[in-house]
Amino acid sequence: DMSRGLGDVYKRQFLDLAMYIAGDSIVDISARSVEPHGHPDDTLVINASFGNGSIASITYASNGHKSLPKEHLEVFCGGSVYKIDDFRSVTGFSEKPLQSKGNQDKGHDNEITAFIESIKTGTETPIPFNELMIVSHATFSVMESIRNNGAKIEIKAEDLMSNRTEQS
Repeated sequence: DMSRGLGDVYKRQFLDLAMYIAGDSIVDISARSVEPHGHPDDTLVINASFGNGSIASITYASNGHKSLPKEHLEVFCGGSVYKIDDFRSVTGFSEKPLQSKGNQDKGHDNEITAFIESIKTGTETPIPFNELMIVSHATFSVMESIRNNGAKIEIKAEDLMSNRTEQS
């Protein structure tokens, strides 16, 4: 059921963030679901591969304890690790350790402001259209993969953009 809503928003948000961090387009997606309550997007793991060889694993779990902070992000790169907890604190494990805490900021206000500014000034939107297309297609591909027992689904950015050009 593609109309579940909230689960798809969370999947999209983290796929978009993973693509931004990886610095390249998603080239394939696979996903497996636990289906604890009959909804395949309540508890699942998504694996994404990127054109530059980067990989991401996203766990969306609704079956944990409520006292555990909700969102964790760990980035491993070049011998360093950066950990974000609930978008409130960042810890860096590298030659120059990093520790930072503050208020929760997922960037929504800044994103909306930048989007409105791009409309007013006629400049490019904060997230380029082709990236929105890729992440949207990848989000739908998560459910397709779950329906097909975790099958890898290819994401062909050039096909997405050529379909858009043909429809214009």
